[in-house]
Amino acid sequence: MSNDPPPPYPGGPSAPLIEEKHGPPPAAGTGGPTTVLVPSGAATTVTVLQGEIFQGAPVQTVCPHCQQAITTKITYEIGLMSFLLGFFCCFVGCDLCCCLIPCLFDDFKDVTHTCPNCKAYIYTYKRMC
Repeated sequence: MSNDPPPPYPGGPSAPLIEEKHGPPPAAGTGGPTTVLVPSGAATTVTVLQGEIFQGAPVQTVCPHCQQAITTKITYEIGLMSFLLGFFCCFVGCDLCCCLIPCLFDDFKDVTHTCPNCKAYIYTYKRMC
């Protein structure tokens, strides 16, 4: 081991920051698929889907399975939020099957996004973790 100081950073202390060279970093959750290029011989394009864009409505995206530009098909499934609201209704004393009301409204259900072309599963938006 030598007592030499570490080598200087590339570009030296006066080099501009990464943000200054390439502009500001992209904002998180801007939506849309992200394309990542792998630097090896020939470029390989990988499509990465961001979960923030998939919510309670159909989304225009590229299917990661069939690579087609699509608008997702959505289906609703009873999830944790529906169960918790039903238990809450029972807890506060609602009678006559009022505890089933949260299971009837799509706003309380989880949303599953699928591809209309290849019928492949894409993402599930959960109302509660």
